[in-house]
Amino acid sequence: GIIPLRPLTMGDLFSGAFEAIRSNPKVLFGFTVVIMLLVSLIASVSILLSGLGYESVANTDYDPQALQQSLEDRSNVLLLQMISNLVQWIVTFAGTSILTGLLASTVSQMTVGRNLTLSEAWAMTRKRLGSLLGSFALTAVITMIPVVLWIVTVFASIAVVDGNRDMWWLVLVALAAIIPVFILVYFFQIKLLFAPICAVLEEIGPVASLKRSWSLVKGEFWPTLGRFLLLNLVVGFIGGFIGFVIGLIGGLASFAATSDPSSPVGSAIAMFFVMLGSSLLLPFSASFETLMYTDLRIRKENFASVLAQAGAQQQ
Repeated sequence: GIIPLRPLTMGDLFSGAFEAIRSNPKVLFGFTVVIMLLVSLIASVSILLSGLGYESVANTDYDPQALQQSLEDRSNVLLLQMISNLVQWIVTFAGTSILTGLLASTVSQMTVGRNLTLSEAWAMTRKRLGSLLGSFALTAVITMIPVVLWIVTVFASIAVVDGNRDMWWLVLVALAAIIPVFILVYFFQIKLLFAPICAVLEEIGPVASLKRSWSLVKGEFWPTLGRFLLLNLVVGFIGGFIGFVIGLIGGLASFAATSDPSSPVGSAIAMFFVMLGSSLLLPFSASFETLMYTDLRIRKENFASVLAQAGAQQQ
């Protein structure tokens, strides 16, 4: 397989993730590019439509007698922009969820020396789509609870002290509260990091996958956090370079299509290239997180012997 059958070091995780990409690029990159092409196209079209609607209202001169019509048009544009943002979120959420499950299925089989075909990887993932999407949604909701509570508390406090000129203390308290909120967000993110992977590989439901991830990370929180932060650092560094190249290509394409890059068409083209470029890092990060999951099971559940038996059956 792509990893040694023992507790994995940081070097093992990185080399295993790179080996996974090298061994089966057709599935890891091919399916990722196809899915993210669709996601990018849908998101770009929604941006284009909302931008054209806003431009049509912004470029219209209204006389005082047409004020009501102006307000109705602007309300429709605002609604269109909200729908556009919702469409972008839904397609990105669905695309990322599906890819995470498919990549986890593929990498998990590569740990025992088996390279899945595209159809085999999709067959393993398709039957778990409900649990996969559910675990992603629950993880997102739980992770955002501290942020939502902070926002609600801040607005409620502003409403209570409305009219009071000495609000500086409220600003200080709100800023200070960001620190524990940030800590809680990262805490939930790490504890529930492997929920989507568990939903696919262990064939369990959304709630059970959250409990399973929480159990796996128990006692290994700080090493998991350190590995996750290092992964983000590496991905961010590589992503910065890729983003520069993709941004340059997107800018040239936008300029070739329209003389005004800030126009709706230019914005849609730029968004298409940005989303497509960001997807190039998804196979590596998904491979790394799947190997982190495997390592936790090796350390806590003697999973190495299970992998060894499965690998022997492949020979």
